[in-house]
Amino acid sequence: MSVNLVYLVYLVYLTLLGRGVGGPGRKFYSITPEGKIWLSETTESWQDFTAKVAAVLTLEGNPE
Repeated sequence: MSVNLVYLVYLVYLTLLGRGVGGPGRKFYSITPEGKIWLSETTESWQDFTAKVAAVLTLEGNPE
């Protein structure tokens, strides 16, 4: 799942702190409490997924 920063602000997972100077369109964000929960859940889901893919790729648990 690809997610951009504007969408995360819309979902209230990030807040826009302000805009920077000296560069093209620099913005600064902060994670919200809801964002920390979402990040934790997403990280757990990703780790579970990658562990399953690794098991398939190494043929763990598959009898020969």
